[in-house]
Amino acid sequence: METQTQADVAVVESEQQPQNDIVRLVVDGVSFGLDVGGIHEQHSGLFRMLAQKGLAYEPVMTRVLTKILKDMKAPGFMDIGACTGYYMCYVAALLGDTTPVTGVESNPIHCEAMRRSCELNGFRNAQVCEAILSNQVEPAAADGFSVITGGAESGQMAIPLDQLCERGAVPVPNVMKMDIHGGEGKALFGMTSVLKSVDYLLLELHGHDRLEDLSPGIERSDIMKLLWDLGFTVHCLAGHTAPPKFTRREGIGTGGFAYRRVTAENADCLFFDRLRHQFFLVSKRDDVRGILGESVKDSFLCYA
Repeated sequence: METQTQADVAVVESEQQPQNDIVRLVVDGVSFGLDVGGIHEQHSGLFRMLAQKGLAYEPVMTRVLTKILKDMKAPGFMDIGACTGYYMCYVAALLGDTTPVTGVESNPIHCEAMRRSCELNGFRNAQVCEAILSNQVEPAAADGFSVITGGAESGQMAIPLDQLCERGAVPVPNVMKMDIHGGEGKALFGMTSVLKSVDYLLLELHGHDRLEDLSPGIERSDIMKLLWDLGFTVHCLAGHTAPPKFTRREGIGTGGFAYRRVTAENADCLFFDRLRHQFFLVSKRDDVRGILGESVKDSFLCYA
């Protein structure tokens, strides 16, 4: 996370909520509110901290998403792993609530919070979909920030996104963000038809341990091959989880992006000893410099 200018990011908590349930954010000049009442204290505490310190949430990803949406004539957005609805509400406010925006989330408490946030903001074209995504229909259960598939006895069922879209339960997006803590392996292999209509995917790809827990048998290399086979280019961006003292440095702190294209030749090097999640811009564009600019030089963060 990084500190933005007052013009870019200001976070002010509503004085009308004595319990501090409503957090109001202004991101890149776009104002929206989040209802954080009842959600996990880790997330409510995070947004309260952002409000107190004036920090932006995941600023690298937020800036990339903003640039993409402003460059498109008719974007339709889906956030898979929407959690408290930050990205869903931001995009709905940014696009003027005129195009489809969908938040897919497995945690029912977070889904209720997102619905309250949609009502708070008066969004009419924002949709909350409570679902667990997988590569097949199978028993599943929400488990805090993650899900358990296969053998679960909760009465819930996981489902491929392709089937949800075929049924008309959710609209097919052309911009997608995904952060599902290791479930992305199964989920991506269950949306191959939808991905053919997607121009951009902002993907948090997790390390081997998380993938093995929630997408057993699927490696990061399998995910890369799937994306390449579908005609995407993949670029790894630095700074997604770096602390503010690093994202304010000479490169990313100027508003640029440090990134590198992922290929079959360099993937092993880029993934080597990176055990945590990384942020990837997955795009149908061969050259992303029109969106990201030239990769900046940064002595700590740069992939170039």
